Amino acid sequence: MKKLLSFILLLASFEVLATKYRPLTFDQLIDESNGATRGIVTELKAVMKDGQIWTKVTITNKVSYNINSPQIEMYIPGGTINGKSMKIESVDFPNIGDEKFYFVKYRDGFYYISNLSLGEFSIRKVGNEEILISKIFPDFPGLKNLSTGMADKKMGAKGWLPSLYELPAKVETIHEKVVDATTLKANQRDIAEQKVIAFKEDNAPSGMIRIVPWLTFAVILGCLIYGAMSSSKKKNEKR
Repeated sequence: MKKLLSFILLLASFEVLATKYRPLTFDQLIDESNGATRGIVTELKAVMKDGQIWTKVTITNKVSYNINSPQIEMYIPGGTINGKSMKIESVDFPNIGDEKFYFVKYRDGFYYISNLSLGEFSIRKVGNEEILISKIFPDFPGLKNLSTGMADKKMGAKGWLPSLYELPAKVETIHEKVVDATTLKANQRDIAEQKVIAFKEDNAPSGMIRIVPWLTFAVILGCLIYGAMSSSKKKNEKR
């Protein structure tokens, strides 16, 4: 009974919405969008917006079209907040560090992925060319084997001029590499030992000062031995 109740609560906390897609050509996607962006995903954050769960995706742009900004925040429906999840069928979230191409719509001060996952493309290197791969319809004639160069021409024909940005040598992301507790403790121990060694070396006496205690000990020991031998010699002479 408890397992059944837990399962029911799990279903109640997880909402799945179905959706259907109809294929659109690249030109049609341009017509239905306000701009496009190609860049690196640097942050994912689930937020409540208009009573629904959304995931805010921050992208550091390599190039944007009809958008003049080195970074863009785009909203994708779905996500998890406080144990409650919402999932849109065929809508997945990118991973931190992914390079993506998105068509976006601008509405009420916010950017959204255009036509849900229809507006999402990955980039694949094929020979000397970079090819845009549609997430939903990779083999659709109006999208298949579309090079980034051809995509630039199509967007340029619509008046979408590209804005280029130079990415930093290392793109900072919100999610840094997680170090397990054992490794962290080992690193902390090594650092502590290195600090102790450095402190001892910095505060160590000079070579001459180090020798003096030993010389002093040797002289005192020699005096004690000499005194004992002298005392023993005098006793023998008296006998």
